[in-house]
Amino acid sequence: MKLLPGIAKENPDVSLVPLQSDDREQFIKDNQEAFKYGAVEEFGMKDDHFNEEGEIISRKTIERSIDKNNSEAYRIMCNGRKVGGVVININKETLRGELSYYLYLQRFIIKGVVIQHGVS
Repeated sequence: MKLLPGIAKENPDVSLVPLQSDDREQFIKDNQEAFKYGAVEEFGMKDDHFNEEGEIISRKTIERSIDKNNSEAYRIMCNGRKVGGVVININKETLRGELSYYLYLQRFIIKGVVIQHGVS
């Protein structure tokens, strides 16, 4: 596997960026892709519990998670490239957050803060 161009192995620029409205549709598709990839990789096609849309996780489930009053969605960025996403549930009283879920795009493998491209 190769490192992404411009990513220093010791010090990649990894950040969370709030999900923008013009990226919402792609974020949903990326979620579906990541869940489908994970299910097939982990269980093979024997776990073919796809819904009517042919997805492991429905669009409505993702939208509900993003749209909850206490949820915040972020893109995981590495050196300016979208490599994943995260939805965090935040308790406004305690200011503590709970990870609802995260995803990484199958093209990338996240190991600590080193992000490698999945294509050799």
